[in-house]
Amino acid sequence: NFETYKMRFATFGGLDAPDWLLANIAFIARKMTLRQVKAISEEIVTSILNNKPLNESYIRERSSAVREFPEALKLSVSAIEHILRMASRFNVASNVLFDELQQLGLQRILARTLVKVYRTYAVELTNYINEHQGLHFPRLSGPLQYRIDFELSNSNVAVVEKPTVTLGLPMDTGKSVRFELDIQQFHSLHHELKTAYNLCKQHELKTAY
Repeated sequence: NFETYKMRFATFGGLDAPDWLLANIAFIARKMTLRQVKAISEEIVTSILNNKPLNESYIRERSSAVREFPEALKLSVSAIEHILRMASRFNVASNVLFDELQQLGLQRILARTLVKVYRTYAVELTNYINEHQGLHFPRLSGPLQYRIDFELSNSNVAVVEKPTVTLGLPMDTGKSVRFELDIQQFHSLHHELKTAYNLCKQHELKTAY
């Protein structure tokens, strides 16, 4: 089974590395020096933390040995930026990143250089990325509130006997979301949430190994 042989990396949130990244790591390993990787990594960090575009002229100056491969250089810069952003997003330990970079094909000395830059700015990068570039959704601020009403009859129909469920979700925004479901809708919602929960648990078990 092909899936069995795919490697999973903490740097990418427990997923395998994208193919485009592997191709560009191979270029970095073959063509770039320690100083070039250090200079590019530091410029990327500066760009992220200051929320400004990369200084491309600076990168070209520091990458004179690979100027003849402008597109490959641009993609390699993107690869280094992707690694730094993902490692920061998932708060990856420096020693884990060091091991995984070598598994991806980066020489030990280049991996150490990239990790040194990451370790220096890890806290700032993680805080910045989580604050500015993460997906922020409202969260529950308390337990689920519910009420079950059982309608025996109304003016239109003599006998109804139809239960309804009212759910209240207290959110961390200070607001409460309330909605009403009939019994069929409630059973459907319960089934879908239970299925999603079981899938999440299965994913946790897979990534744990």
